[in-house]
Amino acid sequence: MAFEARQSTVGKLLNDSIYRIPRNQRAYVWDEHNWKDLFEDIKLVTEEVATSHFIGSIVLMEEEEEDSLGVFTIIDGQQRVITLTLLLSSLMFAFKKRNMINHANGTKKYLVAIDTKDVEHAIVAPENHLSLTRIVEGVIAISPEDAAAMSAVAFSKSKRASGSKDELIVKAFQYFSASFAKMKDEELLAFRDAVISVAYVNIKSSSEEDSYTIFEILNARGIELEDHELLKNYIMRYIHPIEKRDDAKQVWSEIEATVGSNMKAFASLRNSKISPRSRRQGWSI
Repeated sequence: MAFEARQSTVGKLLNDSIYRIPRNQRAYVWDEHNWKDLFEDIKLVTEEVATSHFIGSIVLMEEEEEDSLGVFTIIDGQQRVITLTLLLSSLMFAFKKRNMINHANGTKKYLVAIDTKDVEHAIVAPENHLSLTRIVEGVIAISPEDAAAMSAVAFSKSKRASGSKDELIVKAFQYFSASFAKMKDEELLAFRDAVISVAYVNIKSSSEEDSYTIFEILNARGIELEDHELLKNYIMRYIHPIEKRDDAKQVWSEIEATVGSNMKAFASLRNSKISPRSRRQGWSI
């Protein structure tokens, strides 16, 4: 099985690449419970209560590059990636409302990627949720004057795709915007920095078969072993050529050393809605 697993950050994930979410994947289902958990966990970093925030693993299938941009299909992690994009969009809208133009422009690179033809592409583009792309493009296009004169509710409603079922996409933007409206300027900046420093484990494969095999292992249930133990066992058992197993062991050791007690979260337990702060982390995909 050909794969690559590395510790990384959201700032590196959402940068100079495009992430696609096919229609056959589940719709966006996170709600206020999830938004609040994520928001408050990141806020703990800004308050120096926690040194960093870890959101588990994200499984990607690598596609062919397009005009120098990396292209990936998200196999596992779409709920988190969409929510982080909405967080950053809300931050950019807040910066524009306050005429913090330099910081708004500095946030742009986490929302759109520019190819070698100087064409901008939304970094996260779910086929089922066109409203997300419209919100991202709208936040980038709106002037500080118009942003100051328009509420986040009115703005997000105007970007909802006609006939779509994107209510949760729109409400997430409104939820985060309302939270940011209560913050001071320096708190907004600290929050933006905390978002892009959020840690995760990037599991990247070059084939659909391998990507979905990893996904199935990460989401296995009804067994005694933890998900990360199953994943490790599978990798060590089936990786070819056999000579590569030593390399795989080294990579896994590095992940364990970095993630530490969060190895359970690394396995991205699906469908759990329990707060990470309870130490029973379980971000659904």
